Amino acid sequence: MSVVLSWNSGCEKWHMMQRSWQRPTMSSFTRRYRRVRRVGMDSLAGEVPRIASFAATRGAGSAKEAGSGGSFRVAGPRPGSIPLEPTLSSGAARPPMLRSAPLLLAVLASLPACGGSGDAAPPRRNLLLVTLDTTRADALSCLGGPDGATPCLDRLAARSTLFARAYSETNFTSPSHLSIFTGLRAIEHGVLSNDRTHPPDATLLAEVLTAAGYDTAGFPAIRHLARVTDRGFRTFSLVDEEQSAPQNTDRAIAWLAAPRSAPFFLWVHYFDAHSLYEPSAEDAALFYSGDPTAAPGPPLADDPYFTLKSTPSSLAPWLGATTDPAFPRAMYAAEVHAVDREFGRLLDALEASGAAANTVVLVLGDHGESLGEHGIYYDHKGLHDPQLHIPLLVHVPGFEPGRSDRLVSTLDVVPTLEDLLGVRVTPHPSGRSLFPLLQDPHADLPWRTELIHDHARNQGVAIRKDGWKLILPINPDYPLFRSGPRLYHIAEDPGEQHDLASSEPARLASLRAHLTPWLDLGVVHDDSTDLDEESLRELRALGYADE
Repeated sequence: MSVVLSWNSGCEKWHMMQRSWQRPTMSSFTRRYRRVRRVGMDSLAGEVPRIASFAATRGAGSAKEAGSGGSFRVAGPRPGSIPLEPTLSSGAARPPMLRSAPLLLAVLASLPACGGSGDAAPPRRNLLLVTLDTTRADALSCLGGPDGATPCLDRLAARSTLFARAYSETNFTSPSHLSIFTGLRAIEHGVLSNDRTHPPDATLLAEVLTAAGYDTAGFPAIRHLARVTDRGFRTFSLVDEEQSAPQNTDRAIAWLAAPRSAPFFLWVHYFDAHSLYEPSAEDAALFYSGDPTAAPGPPLADDPYFTLKSTPSSLAPWLGATTDPAFPRAMYAAEVHAVDREFGRLLDALEASGAAANTVVLVLGDHGESLGEHGIYYDHKGLHDPQLHIPLLVHVPGFEPGRSDRLVSTLDVVPTLEDLLGVRVTPHPSGRSLFPLLQDPHADLPWRTELIHDHARNQGVAIRKDGWKLILPINPDYPLFRSGPRLYHIAEDPGEQHDLASSEPARLASLRAHLTPWLDLGVVHDDSTDLDEESLRELRALGYADE
């Protein structure tokens, strides 16, 4: 089947583009994963049945450029039809959307019932999903952060379910977002680093909701993430350069203001808390005063951490002669505070739209950030808790607020939204639904006691289980893993200060036995990339050249 698309930008008419819909070739990684899965990962995910073809007619779509930075409005498909995906940039076409059983189920679910005269069904819930890049749990005041740092998030938390023990599945932006959007681990969906685009064999949340008749929009803040998450959205901001929190909020507010009859899914991504931390002077002054170079001691930039990578780090020049470790921490807090202010504007716009009373609001970090803990400075490489412990709060209109101390994961987002929105994204997600905890945060029900965390490119893996945590290197030459396995009794040592690997060999071996699939897979060294050169330059500027 071929699809012909055309669009206009101002008075300039762009040429017609034609592309064929076909199933993408399974990547070598996916083949490796499936071999590993057969020998021990069947509990993680099952095969997703695929639909060979659709007897459907797709009309031409159209798109208009919506502003600087590459934001596009894509018109069509109609609610209930199969979404189209135009190629919005030059070069190789993006992989076509996968047509899976979840998409067909979503289409069927969106169709009106045949016959019957019962009461009309209640309106379907809207969804506002906000991802806070590089935001550790204790950046929020409601989770132990500085007083007054996040008043808008705190206000929402007060009428939401706040999950105090939420952790990211992985520690890098693109793999983590794909886990959030698929419910699958990084070693399942196949995007293990920031230099990949679409997962070779996974269905994304936006695809399913668009097929179910939702009006869907995505506003990522960075180029490389935009090229891994765009599949399925009707409206998508295919940004060419980093977007600030005010810019992304403005775009989202403009989209919210448009009239619509269908339920909506709006995703907004905020990137400002990522290093380099360069808040406005006004925000910086709220968290720091004085001379950051006047504290005793050597410059922070002299720390050996900044020499670990083969390419020069942008962090050392940014730090300059700073000697006060409180200064970069304060600048990080100021960046989070600025994001909080924009999040408040977004919530105000949701209220003004009249849709808040029927909108699920889910806010979470994609991963955390180390601010010097364990010798890792202003970065999220590694698998200690500062890199993994994230905020997660879910507001469902009509549900009582509360706080849950259950162990939860970014993998739980998709199963939870499946229950809240009545769709199916993947038949076998790796997480579990938080719906029972949204109904009662203190519900007496069996719950998990372990989580496993992937490091980018499967360089290492961590498991927390029954009050213990093991960080296990897979690549012993990776700079942060050269010291070997690390074992912590986090029930008594939550700061991960006392490595017990040498004194608890039996416990280490017991935990290691749960990690066989990751060890069998090994480090995923893939020098090829399907990102464009501009996205690769962005990654290098952000410090990911060696990842």
